[in-house]
Amino acid sequence: RCLSDWSSDVCSSDLTAKDVRDVLVRFLDGTAGPYEFDDFISVSIGDPHLEAIRERCDGLRAEFPPELPVHYCGEGGVEVMRRFIQELEDDVA
Repeated sequence: RCLSDWSSDVCSSDLTAKDVRDVLVRFLDGTAGPYEFDDFISVSIGDPHLEAIRERCDGLRAEFPPELPVHYCGEGGVEVMRRFIQELEDDVA
C-alpha cells in the first residue's frame, strides 16, 4: 500500500529515514496532507528501526492523551516525535 497524499507513490515498506523524518516534521508543523499521518501510522515499514518508530508514534495518543480533542496526543507525545526527528536527522546526515 502506498501513501496517498505524497507527491510520488511511496510505498510504506520502502520508506527511508528521510521519508519518516519528513512526515513527522510536516505533521508537527501542520503542513501534512489530511491523511498523511494516518497513512504513516497505519501501514508497516520494512525497515525494523523505522517500523519501531512508526509503532511508537501509533501508540502516542494512548500513552500521552491529548489535552484538546483536536490534538493527536499530549505534549509528551509531541516531545517523543521531536526526539525521533532529531534522531532521524542524525541518521540522514
